[in-house]
Amino acid sequence: RTGDVEGAREMLRRATTAHPHRTSSWVAAAQLEAKLGNIEASRRLFTRALQSTTLVAPQYLRLAQKELARGNRKLAKNLLQEGVTVHPRTAEVWESWGTVEAKRGNAQQARQLFSRSIEADSKRPSPWLVSVGLEESCGDLHEAAKVAERGITATGGDPNLSAHLGR
Repeated sequence: RTGDVEGAREMLRRATTAHPHRTSSWVAAAQLEAKLGNIEASRRLFTRALQSTTLVAPQYLRLAQKELARGNRKLAKNLLQEGVTVHPRTAEVWESWGTVEAKRGNAQQARQLFSRSIEADSKRPSPWLVSVGLEESCGDLHEAAKVAERGITATGGDPNLSAHLGR
């Protein structure tokens, strides 16, 4: 039945009880609570999802992005730290953590994390672009140009990086 919240909760409770290591059931329950505005219940269920199995990198990113949207940078940072521990070769997690640090005004930490993202996958333009943007926002246009040059070479001539150099 449409709108049967208690029925949905019961179905998800049975699913998580029968299969406690199935992350998708915990995430579905957390998403239901989030849609209903029960943020604390949603967080508890997402935490249980994290404990149910090893998450893949995109799940860490989604969970961290939800926390960022709620203004909870500390929890987002913790999720991303865990994500890079579990998935150290996933560039997107390093980049996202760097973005959190940049927003917190921690440029040095952001640089280090963007560098880790580039090390993980130097052909992706995105970490190069955020690195250029960070240097520009810090007022170091010379360093921004150097990063853009290295990024153009590494990515095979990404047009967005080229645009930073006026090409």
